[in-house]
Amino acid sequence: MFSRRSQYRVNELYNKVLMSEPNIHSDFSRMARWLSGTSVGLVLGGGGARGAAHVGMIKAVLEAGIPIDMVGGVSIGAFMGALWCMEKNVTTMTQKAREWSK
Repeated sequence: MFSRRSQYRVNELYNKVLMSEPNIHSDFSRMARWLSGTSVGLVLGGGGARGAAHVGMIKAVLEAGIPIDMVGGVSIGAFMGALWCMEKNVTTMTQKAREWSK
């Protein structure tokens, strides 16, 4: 029923688990921040000209190593927040925003 694993395969499995760096963007990290009351929310304002600034703001927050747990917004801020939630990648988010603004 159970196959024997070589010591090499067992060590390989444990090394993957034990040597991995903690990911601040994982679901467990988000849940821990929410339960401890330290989750991070990003609220983006309205105004068409601010749309491009929101991309830069999200990029700066991520470069600073601050995880984004929740996003809210008004008008263009809601649009850019929805793009961020959909993509989770600043480059792809920027491309989609340019594509949809034509």
